[in-house]
Amino acid sequence: MTVECITCDRLSLREHPAQAKQGLGRCALRPRVGMFVSITYARDCAKHAQASEKTVAARRAWMAKKAGRA
Repeated sequence: MTVECITCDRLSLREHPAQAKQGLGRCALRPRVGMFVSITYARDCAKHAQASEKTVAARRAWMAKKAGRA
């Protein structure tokens, strides 16, 4: 299934705000220290766990604000 990590419940943006501002987050399934994923890159992930619509909308709004688009 092709998905974006921004829609996954396993994504964390709050742990590392500096990386989050650059569009990177931590995946709970990738526990290596210093390993981040692009939150908007379309990738195949069989373990994607859909986050709530409210969470996804809040993440997209926050990213748009950080990019100066809101």
